[in-house]
Amino acid sequence: LQPTAGSIWLRSGDGDDLTDITSAEPHEVAQAGLSRSYQITNIFEGLTVRENVRVARISHDGSRLDFRSRATGDESVEADVEELLALTGLTDIADAACDTLSHGEKRTVEIALALAIEPNVFLMDEPTAGMNPAEVSEIVSLIRELD
Repeated sequence: LQPTAGSIWLRSGDGDDLTDITSAEPHEVAQAGLSRSYQITNIFEGLTVRENVRVARISHDGSRLDFRSRATGDESVEADVEELLALTGLTDIADAACDTLSHGEKRTVEIALALAIEPNVFLMDEPTAGMNPAEVSEIVSLIRELD
């Protein structure tokens, strides 16, 4: 939604540079350093956890024209993907198809996707909605680690 008044500015993570994101498209907002996770998961169900994280990581660096070659053989991308999987506790299910995951696991994948763009600001909309107590505990622990 476009604001009816005012403006929205985002500070870069490495200094005092400000970016006006008031009228920016979603991909421009992400490139400026804002990532978000919605209450309803938004992942590629037909891909594995690892493939989802890889797609998000590749999309961050702007190499869209070289996407296909980077999708399987770029060592720096693979290292980043493995780091994100470890950080979010997804290593053990990295090769599982996302359509077979529990709701809590899908929410964790979505957090990994949001982190893949190396955001300066990460907004979450009800990150534990619909989860059982064990899943809530895991997500709360992950969020605390990210602080």
